[in-house]
Amino acid sequence: LREKFHIEAELVLSSTARRLDRVCGNRSVFDVFPFTVVSLDYIKSESRRDDFIRACPELVIVDEAHTCTALGGPGRASTRQQRHEVVKALSENPDRHLLLVTATPHSGNEEGFRSLLGLLNPDFGQLPMDLSGDQNRRHREQLARYFVQRRRGDIRHYLQADTAFPDRLEQEKSYKLGDSDYRKLFDRLLNYAREVVEDSAGLSGVRQRVRWWAALALLRALASSPAAAAATLRSKLQAISADSPEEVDAISRPLVLDDDSDDSNETPDIIAGADIADLEDDDSAITRERNRLLDMARAADKLEGEGDPKLQGIVPIVKQLVKDGSRPILFCRFIATAEYLAEQLKKKLANSVEVIAVTGQIPPAEREQRINALREHESYVLVCTDCLSEGINLQHLFDAVIHYDLSWNPTRHEQREGRVDRFGQPKSDVKVLTYYGTDNQIDGVVLEVLINKHKKIRKATGVSVPVPTTSNAVLEALYEGLLLRRKDTRQQLLPFAND
Repeated sequence: LREKFHIEAELVLSSTARRLDRVCGNRSVFDVFPFTVVSLDYIKSESRRDDFIRACPELVIVDEAHTCTALGGPGRASTRQQRHEVVKALSENPDRHLLLVTATPHSGNEEGFRSLLGLLNPDFGQLPMDLSGDQNRRHREQLARYFVQRRRGDIRHYLQADTAFPDRLEQEKSYKLGDSDYRKLFDRLLNYAREVVEDSAGLSGVRQRVRWWAALALLRALASSPAAAAATLRSKLQAISADSPEEVDAISRPLVLDDDSDDSNETPDIIAGADIADLEDDDSAITRERNRLLDMARAADKLEGEGDPKLQGIVPIVKQLVKDGSRPILFCRFIATAEYLAEQLKKKLANSVEVIAVTGQIPPAEREQRINALREHESYVLVCTDCLSEGINLQHLFDAVIHYDLSWNPTRHEQREGRVDRFGQPKSDVKVLTYYGTDNQIDGVVLEVLINKHKKIRKATGVSVPVPTTSNAVLEALYEGLLLRRKDTRQQLLPFAND
């Protein structure tokens, strides 16, 4: 703001609040300072919200507006709901101008998108779901008056001058489980996940939902790393209570499907419930189940390092990137995977290469400190979870992104890549590498149903938009392709495995 508009704005954050209170005395910060940059999470609480709404200026710009959607139902994204309530209260003042800024206004959740539209004009919340056809032309024209879309192609030569946007060089690299011990554990856990689903017939709605999500969470962890698989197996010995199928879905869906309707990139890797709860009246069955889970967790522990084909495949790729002068970020889905991968890369890479892990368990301020400390090193690698996929600029420190774990939300891939592929990137090219297992059926489903379709749409339109399918398509594909099949699926290689 100072550089572009000569505006001296005051930062209003939890870390600056005490100093500002001393400066302002009995007056509100928002009365004293005409221009502020405010943390929405800081002012969303009742004690600060009313003062902000009262003294808020006539123009409000909401960055990352997709994090302010309203979502109903028990247990649903209370933080996001609070943000929405603040912005909604601001929008209700007819004399106030509201600008919502987001790269992903519609992330596949229709309810959330409608709540954003309602902030612009309350009437938009009642529009038909399908706005195609001549009969809805007037609705489209009305909506168009509220939307401004700027694609990269639109501003590459903004004001007839070249802009510092890099070209994105995309690659795919793969690994094979083959006949390794990891393959054996993979089959063992896949059979267990099938049993979990098959045995859910006849259970109550809550317990049936718990089993479904538990099976999916296990598959996600299994495709990620031995560390994530072991952690997920052990977490199944603990229970997070839920009182209804809707609450189970509300807790588990964002975590399993990387749903943008929740802050799942900041939360622990654990879902609602535990299968053992279904055996509470049978002590011997509980003991057998515990022993089985612990035995598989210990088997996963033994695969760390040399027994992990996925890890062994990524090491030479990272080494080559570092040798070529690149500074890569490796994105992982699970905290356990990020910490494990960083530890292994430290052992495999030269001592001169600094490797750090950043996850949602680290406070935001400390994350930035750790990342900025990398400037002291010539070569470095960052391993992180999706806590860094939004809201932070990394283009000045990094120029390559590796999707070590495939996200089950293609928008999340775009967000990851956008950390380095953005305005101000000093390199003319940024590298993006999608990493998957050719004989890993879980990766196959995600690539086919979501990610490859998303890439085609982005290439055709020039913008990142949600794949025209719901997350249920992923669930159905996994159930039909893996969980409901008893035949050997090891031969179901991806169609491009031999390309």
